[in-house]
Amino acid sequence: MSSGNSSPPSFWTIFFSNRKAGRKKIDPESRFLSYFPHLKSRDYERFSLPLAGRFREGGERLGIRFQILKQRSKPHSPTPVPSREGRGNSLSSRILFTCVKQERNLFPKIIRIVLVSLSVLTLAACAEKASNERITLTPVGFDDLPGWSDDHAAEVAPVLATYCPTLVKRSQDWRGFCEQLTSLPTQNDAAARHLFEAYLQPMSVAGAEGDTGLFTGYYQAELRGSRQRHGRYQTPLYMRPQDLVGVDLGAFKPEWNGKHIAGKVQNGKLVPYDDRAAIENGHLAGRAKVLLWVDDPIDAFILAVQGSGRVRMTDGHDVYVGYDGANGRAYVSIGKILADSGAIERPVTMPKIRAWLTTHPNRARQIMDSNPSYVFFKSMPTTAAIGAAGHPLTPLRSLAVDPAFVPYGTLLWLDTTTGSGAPLQRLMVAEDTGGAIKGAVRGDIFWGSGLEAENQAGSMQSSGKYYIFAPKSSNKQPLEPAHFN
Repeated sequence: MSSGNSSPPSFWTIFFSNRKAGRKKIDPESRFLSYFPHLKSRDYERFSLPLAGRFREGGERLGIRFQILKQRSKPHSPTPVPSREGRGNSLSSRILFTCVKQERNLFPKIIRIVLVSLSVLTLAACAEKASNERITLTPVGFDDLPGWSDDHAAEVAPVLATYCPTLVKRSQDWRGFCEQLTSLPTQNDAAARHLFEAYLQPMSVAGAEGDTGLFTGYYQAELRGSRQRHGRYQTPLYMRPQDLVGVDLGAFKPEWNGKHIAGKVQNGKLVPYDDRAAIENGHLAGRAKVLLWVDDPIDAFILAVQGSGRVRMTDGHDVYVGYDGANGRAYVSIGKILADSGAIERPVTMPKIRAWLTTHPNRARQIMDSNPSYVFFKSMPTTAAIGAAGHPLTPLRSLAVDPAFVPYGTLLWLDTTTGSGAPLQRLMVAEDTGGAIKGAVRGDIFWGSGLEAENQAGSMQSSGKYYIFAPKSSNKQPLEPAHFN
């Protein structure tokens, strides 16, 4: 088993920003940042380089300003002084990498390509403000991963292998690992662990609130439905409306990369789309097709939260449905609303929410409409739930994350507990996201389908941590860049 510095005596926090945003193209080809391309933009770059001597030289040459802030994790611990060649103190094993977005004016210029309403600009400004949260990665050893030797590590290999083309495209440093991964013996956990330890470097993850976050669960919902509206089948599952316009804000301003909004065009202006209450009151009649009719509005609401499901039709066959966009309204947790009002007790779980909605039919509609977000669906060609990355989800190996911080295909080590308090420590792959999954340390575990999956997923409101893996560099300094151009 590999060893590492679980309690580094000191480290460097590095902040970089472009001196003149957007005016000079910068391509540092940093090995570390190539693993996480979503941290880059045309407007600014963040460099994570362990060689302090090259910071000044390279920064001056590329027009980069930077600060190196010395921090200590223990009182009176000595601070390493790296040489220009990065030798002597093994600095790379003690570096804390911090990627932080530059503060920007929260009153952006009017977008000239389309005329956007003031409400949309306000949403974009809020998205920009929220994006200032930073993610901090600290190298650790495999012996610092709780329960590392107990997981069936070989189970994650076929899941991760499907992302190897993407990983290698991000960085050639994944090539050797992926070549070995595809030839890994099946069901050989010891061989899988040896491969991970030989090629990968684990790093703890921390955000603005520290290295601990909330972990919940989700599952593939099961419903009863019909192609035609009749009898008890009165709740529609709408297909994506033709007038729903999705906007990638990163196309207009680089610091909005990863931020999206949705709306509709009225009188040449983009305005917010109809909220849940309006849609439930029939505002989509003639504007959106109905995919299926289901017999329970509560099941339909929960399906939108889960993102995918299996619908047992009146003729006995199953139709699998999946996420096909949303109305762009902010997700509001009705569980929090119920708990804040004293209607249910904390911790909030899906079984408690379902029970309250079922026993309060006269108020259920009002509470569900408190969440203005509305999800649209499409038929899926596969029985498996499909994540946002476009890959089939694997029970207890697929994790929904915030892709603004953790890109799809990232291998993680999860350290949390189930709803009953049992340890849940295992390898996971970032494959999905959700409206409530926001922040550097936030995860949603996919439990599969069926009653047991529903119970396990619905009961999870657990505190936990995760660690991400990146390839080691050839010179055993795993986060050193290949070169600095």
